[in-house]
Amino acid sequence: MLSSALLPLALGLSCAPSSPQRTSPALPSAAKAKTLTVDCAGAGEYLDIVSAIEAADSGDTIEVAPCTYEGSVDFRGREVHIVATGGPEVTFIVATPDLPVVEAHRGEGPNTILEGFTLVGGGGAETSAIEEQFSALTLRDVVITGSAGLATVYARSSMIRLENVWIDDTNTPAEGVVVQGRRGALVIKDSLVECGAAGVGVQVEHGAAFFDGLTTNCPAGRGAEIFHAPGRIQRSVFSGLVHVENEDRSAETTVVEGAVFLGGVSVAVASLEVHNAVFAGEGLTATAATVTVGGGIFTGAACALQSSGGGSLRVEYSDFYENTTNNCSGADPVGTSGNIDGNPLFTDLAGGDYRLQTGSSAINTGPTSGTYTDVDGSRNDMGAWGGPFQLGGGW
Repeated sequence: MLSSALLPLALGLSCAPSSPQRTSPALPSAAKAKTLTVDCAGAGEYLDIVSAIEAADSGDTIEVAPCTYEGSVDFRGREVHIVATGGPEVTFIVATPDLPVVEAHRGEGPNTILEGFTLVGGGGAETSAIEEQFSALTLRDVVITGSAGLATVYARSSMIRLENVWIDDTNTPAEGVVVQGRRGALVIKDSLVECGAAGVGVQVEHGAAFFDGLTTNCPAGRGAEIFHAPGRIQRSVFSGLVHVENEDRSAETTVVEGAVFLGGVSVAVASLEVHNAVFAGEGLTATAATVTVGGGIFTGAACALQSSGGGSLRVEYSDFYENTTNNCSGADPVGTSGNIDGNPLFTDLAGGDYRLQTGSSAINTGPTSGTYTDVDGSRNDMGAWGGPFQLGGGW
């Protein structure tokens, strides 16, 4: 009888020792998120925001009581939510001179949020008021005022999101940009950018842009610039030229739905789709670009349309009213492709109310496709108050 030790050999089996069983290393348990409190009057755990950040771990919340807090805020790599309990009317962060008022540049993640503050000052000759690099940052319910530097908000290789942000009284010079996103994603929702002397309100370069409910007031410069980036603009109003430029007109399309352009639009070597927009005072210029417009209203322009350098410019189901020339580069579009020349009857064009009054020639005369049906289910109305992404809300 063979012993159990010899049995494997008799059966022709290998006697090599069995491989040890692999086990996954034990992962450390996640620390429970905590809430830290800041109150300059002494009623919280910390007297200042910086001390609370140093004590925090990623995932924590820092609640800040109403006060004026001196010194710049650096997230220091912590993915934390800093929220002012009283809101921006009573909670202020005053920057250290020549430094950013807020910084995120150490790989902070997408839950890095600053909410409910008025940010005063920040920036200098070589820095911006808000600086972000290789990180993610959300500013929510924030007022930014009194900034310096070539940019008020500067984000590079990052994702930055502005929600209900008001930017005014900047000291950005004429060659500067109020909000600049480079090689990353810039998302702006329900926000206002006052340019002051700055040459550009919002600029996206080699990244991606999403503007929803954005208003830029830049009558002396450019309301927005999109360079080499896909973009989407909806429910937005721009004073100052909006410029779109790419390296190839067949790629990186920018789509517009429900917008008002008070300084015109220029498109160079790019692809642009416009659905439901108002062009008031200035028109659309396309240079070696592919542009389509449906449901637009062009009014009060010297040249409503201009094109050169090849490409294509197609306009349909749009209204051309009281322009000096409807098309300075070709045949008048009125009478073809559903284009008309009736009075749109804006409620108050000069006062910024772009709704159509009863009897407007632009009501129920926009594109027939169900894709652009108005929110009440009727046929598309021309202008920014028509279609599914109408200026006042919609969807």
